[in-house]
Amino acid sequence: MKGLVSVILPVFRRPELLHQALRSVLDQTYPQVEIIVVDDASGEAYVSQYELPPQARFIQLPVNGGPAAARNAGIAAARGEFIAFLDSDDIWLPEKLARQVAVLDAMPGMGLTHCRFERVDGDLNVLPERRRAPGAGDDDFVTLLYRNIIQTPSTVLLRSELVQGGEGFDPSLRYAEDRDLWLRLALEHRFHACGDLLVRYRVHPEQLTDGSRRLGNLEVEARLAEKWLGWVEAHAPRFRNDARKAACRALRLLAKALSEERADPAEARGLLLKAMRIYPWDHRVPLKLLALAWRSPGSRSRAGRRGSTTGT
Repeated sequence: MKGLVSVILPVFRRPELLHQALRSVLDQTYPQVEIIVVDDASGEAYVSQYELPPQARFIQLPVNGGPAAARNAGIAAARGEFIAFLDSDDIWLPEKLARQVAVLDAMPGMGLTHCRFERVDGDLNVLPERRRAPGAGDDDFVTLLYRNIIQTPSTVLLRSELVQGGEGFDPSLRYAEDRDLWLRLALEHRFHACGDLLVRYRVHPEQLTDGSRRLGNLEVEARLAEKWLGWVEAHAPRFRNDARKAACRALRLLAKALSEERADPAEARGLLLKAMRIYPWDHRVPLKLLALAWRSPGSRSRAGRRGSTTGT
């Protein structure tokens, strides 16, 4: 429907946060909005606590499939010209949709726009700023190989034609499923980075991107980098070199974390050797291999024996 924004709001339990997110949608100054709430098999004990506005459409998934499956269900039901995603723990500022729809209306060749956000705690107190990822530009695809320039789906508004009838989010992914989709879209569509701060991104311990799960996230990032390398080889070979560099970097960072947090030189060494095979021109990889060899117990004992030898 022309001008209509389909707001897809996946939720898994946490009814009190859902109600805050819904209120931020109802407070939008943009008038043409449909709300699609997708419950990811929370169970009736939680669903019974949901207080949905009369105009909201409700989809309840029979089994828990994660954020990707929930968003895909919302995409399939969407009737709007545009689609916006709002995670149930985030909040929009009132001008969010109005400003982003104006951007896409003014730029017919732009497929997706995303905005700035501020990090808040559970009580919506603003947290100190962290280093921001760069905004999207002419090299969106290449940049996304290295880092997520769209750090939360709650900042995105896109044309529905980009995702309806296509692959959508990869339901096999429980982390970085959003970046995976943006990467595929960026190959054929232009992105716009809106400088307006229009989203409050809530930080809490349950998040999959929480910093305390750094090692697990790096493990997923490395697997995804290898997946994207295979995808680039098949669909966009002109970016093969960039994909190889990105995969090498992801494996190198994981190897570093493993050697520091698990003190596992054997696994770290295997990752570094794989990184070297993928992209042999990264000089940091052989240096890290040498550092691992020097720190290994055998190397230290041999060095100690050499140091203790004296002349007679």
